[in-house]
Amino acid sequence: MGTAALSPIHWAGLILAGGAVALGVALVLVSTRPVIEATLSPGVAALVLLASALLLLALPAVYAVQAQASGTLGLVGHVLLEIGLLLPVLVSATPLLHPEQNGPVGEHPLVFGLGIALALGLLLTAIATYQADVLPRSAAVAVLGAMVGFFFVFFVAEFLPPTAGQVGTAVFGVLLAVGLAWMGLGCGGGPPQGDPAAPAIATVRTPSLVRAVEAQHTELHSAIDAVTSACRLWRDSPSSETAEALGAYAENLRHGT
Repeated sequence: MGTAALSPIHWAGLILAGGAVALGVALVLVSTRPVIEATLSPGVAALVLLASALLLLALPAVYAVQAQASGTLGLVGHVLLEIGLLLPVLVSATPLLHPEQNGPVGEHPLVFGLGIALALGLLLTAIATYQADVLPRSAAVAVLGAMVGFFFVFFVAEFLPPTAGQVGTAVFGVLLAVGLAWMGLGCGGGPPQGDPAAPAIATVRTPSLVRAVEAQHTELHSAIDAVTSACRLWRDSPSSETAEALGAYAENLRHGT
């Protein structure tokens, strides 16, 4: 299959997979040092920013693939996830723009709010994807597994030795990368069509054609019934032979002969 045959949805899936891999690599690199009060190097920050940009670009198209099946839950999860992905953009800004001022991200209402949006967005998106059963369910399970690592790192690891936080971050990064990349690759579940609009056109036109045929059929039967009623009124009239001929003609129309 040549790249020229790829649809925009296929490209979005590939972009999502690329962003997921970049984010996973960045999180694994972060986990090589104690993660509590950790800072990002300019190289890792650039990778995080690239991953965030790719995910923000691809996720709307990926959501569209399962929008109808995922319903309100999928929409809420998608919106929260798009908002939450501003957090890694924010975190990576200082190491890139002001490396001399680079330091741990302090507690701030904005950071806290974006973190909650990111966590809920990933969680709801994974649940909606599993329920919709449009994209691979195994991908949703991987993202749900990543959320276990997410909550472990942010709510449990600080009370444990530093190694626990490093392992939790690496597991979170790998599972999240696998889950999101799997979702992206799942967007190409079928071969691209030469004309993506053709199925939609057929879906729209077929019911309209059926309704038109049914309407014509109803009108035809109404005309036949009117002729039959007129023939019954003329049955005993002096023009009985004409009435019988009309009646026979009406019966032929009724039976399609």
